[in-house]
Amino acid sequence: KARQLIKQYLPDAKLVVILRHPVDRCISHFLQTVEIESPDNIDFQDIFSLAQEQKGVLRLSFYSQDIQKYLEEFPKENFKFILFDSLIKQANFVDLFEFIGVDTKFQPDTSAIMRKGGIIDDKSIKIINYLRSTIGQVLKPLTTKEQRRLMTIKARNYVTKKIEVPQSIKDELMDLYREEIVKIQGLTGMNLSK
Repeated sequence: KARQLIKQYLPDAKLVVILRHPVDRCISHFLQTVEIESPDNIDFQDIFSLAQEQKGVLRLSFYSQDIQKYLEEFPKENFKFILFDSLIKQANFVDLFEFIGVDTKFQPDTSAIMRKGGIIDDKSIKIINYLRSTIGQVLKPLTTKEQRRLMTIKARNYVTKKIEVPQSIKDELMDLYREEIVKIQGLTGMNLSK
């Protein structure tokens, strides 16, 4: 329904589509759904379980059909396709700003990382929640709501641990998404080779 509403009310809209590589998106989604006591206890084979599929862990990386539906509604020149990891690593917005008509000299503040990739163990989550409720009350009269929010984000990022995914899992996911990756590349012109 969103496509039709955009077409109806903003027929000349410029559409920015930021995509993750299907394998990276799947792994990230899986790690967000896992409840763990220790990063060493993750069973990555669970990515392929029925319980994870009910959460869309595998299914939601098949997005070529959604892209195709939008391309049927709008001309291709109305789209800017961006690979999420490229945007994060390069923090180069010139092409994007040109596309949407923003001054290319504008420099957005990209210093704050809203969610660092990885996982937080249960013990760290309990500590952060305790600090937020106790110290947060002390800081409340001295800080703004936004300052407290940023402090919480920084604390979460500090205790977030990067997780190494076994190569065998990555290979299995690549096999699963191989045809989908080719379709996405064909529709978007993006290079999703790893």
